[in-house]
Amino acid sequence: MAKIPILRFNGMNNVVHPEELPLDKASDCVDVQFTNNSELLIPGREYSKILTVATAHSVNNSDVGLFYCDDTSLLRYVSDVSQVELIADTGGDPIEYSTPIGDTVYFSNGTVSGKLKTGSNVVKEWGVDVPPSTFTLAEIGSGGMYAAKYRIAITWIGDTESGTTNSKSITIGEGSGIRITNLPTPPSYATKFAVWCSSHEGQDLLLYNEYAIATTSVDISKFKSKIVLDTMQMYPPLPPVGSPIMQHYGRIYWAEGSILRFTHVGPFGPQYELTGPWLYHGPFDNSDILIYVSVPGAIYVGTEQAIYRITNIDSPDQTPIIIDPILNVGAVKGAACYDQNGSDAFFVTHRGIIKVSPEGHSEITFKDVAMPFYESGTMSVEYLAGLRYLTFVGYNGASNPMANSEWLSTQTFPQDSGWRVNLETGAISRFTAGSINRLSNQYGTDDTGLLKLIDYRESATGRYTTGRIDFGSSLQKRLPYCYVTHNGKTLNFEATDDIGPIDYEIPETTRREVVKIDDMARGASGQYWQFSISNKTGKAAVVTEIEPRIITIPRHR
Repeated sequence: MAKIPILRFNGMNNVVHPEELPLDKASDCVDVQFTNNSELLIPGREYSKILTVATAHSVNNSDVGLFYCDDTSLLRYVSDVSQVELIADTGGDPIEYSTPIGDTVYFSNGTVSGKLKTGSNVVKEWGVDVPPSTFTLAEIGSGGMYAAKYRIAITWIGDTESGTTNSKSITIGEGSGIRITNLPTPPSYATKFAVWCSSHEGQDLLLYNEYAIATTSVDISKFKSKIVLDTMQMYPPLPPVGSPIMQHYGRIYWAEGSILRFTHVGPFGPQYELTGPWLYHGPFDNSDILIYVSVPGAIYVGTEQAIYRITNIDSPDQTPIIIDPILNVGAVKGAACYDQNGSDAFFVTHRGIIKVSPEGHSEITFKDVAMPFYESGTMSVEYLAGLRYLTFVGYNGASNPMANSEWLSTQTFPQDSGWRVNLETGAISRFTAGSINRLSNQYGTDDTGLLKLIDYRESATGRYTTGRIDFGSSLQKRLPYCYVTHNGKTLNFEATDDIGPIDYEIPETTRREVVKIDDMARGASGQYWQFSISNKTGKAAVVTEIEPRIITIPRHR
């Protein structure tokens, strides 16, 4: 009787034939986790519904608060029985959020935009719309102004003040004034408007006065002012539908096709918060930008064709910006997230999940798993029982052409499928994604409500499957018994020879025990054996190791 090495657990590997797998790798594992101590958790799905709504989407969880959308509204989550409606009509497009800038998160879905502060239930505008220059100017007989050509502009005032489009001009005679009529319709959040006028000898626009929003006409006469309009041509950033919003050292970035744009956030005068946006760089490779993440000292950009690293972007001495292509593969739209450690970020390419940091990038899954070729996705980092996990859900997956050409994998996965990676060990497993549409820092949303990813919901079957093992010999083998180190609820143990599977039950334990499975596979034999463990009752269990004992059958029998 020979004793094979003990099978411990280090994650999933499907890039080779099942009979070529290392003993510590699985050919497939669904709804399981790996600890940092070579243990296998089979807890069922690891998310639970905490709030029931018709359809939840656009979740965002940060120090500023937990926000999500139902069918029509943007809400702040307070408790299972208390949610605050922030915007009543957001439209159907998903909302994108920035990471916090101080105590503020900026958001937009191409139709509505705004900013949310910690502890506040009031949505403030992100930037104030620029009023069009459709007003009418006319000379009036009184006003005491000098004969000259004057330029006039208006700005909207809400929580902040807008910039202007091009000013309109009018030439008047000595002693006359100027009347403004046909003022444009203001946005709903504007409470006042300001009128700006040039002096008869100056080029700057100077503040004439501020007026209640219901004012329908303004007469300008001779005035003195020292307040200069310094935000002319400003307009609020409104990223297109589906464009991520990223903050990097006080700038907000977003993409329009193959162009990466940004705006500043910060005071540029007594009432001004936003300037820009300006063209930052583009196109990178004449394909759409799908992902961009910020790490200290660098920005990573993923297009449909390649991944780039941008440095020197914040250099105070005007050092030229450096843009380096680091991977010649496309990105997966929407599949990006940040680690709570503040320095690392993750996103998905057509080769799999990668980590980026100030030091560079590393591929997490490419060497082990032939992941599908996803069209889009969502991901999050969560901490569970002292462990750090990355969860990714990919949508509209297809057979990966790189896997087909470079790997021997025959494994196929659902078009929409979820993945979990232990970020300490690199161990990989799949999980039942269900209908999750967005993940954010331990929370998710689907068509039933708001979900929390760190709570166990013991209702699904977790399963771990080894490769096909020949124990280092081409001879036929029998398997008389097997030891399984186990702690938890009842498990199903399956041993498969060359003919087919045979099932056994591992009884429930209340502490870690070595369970011996006797009288296994009587009469069954095979060159290759494969083992599976599952929790068909949907209850959680922990497996530390599997130790099968085999009998080699001599050739002369």
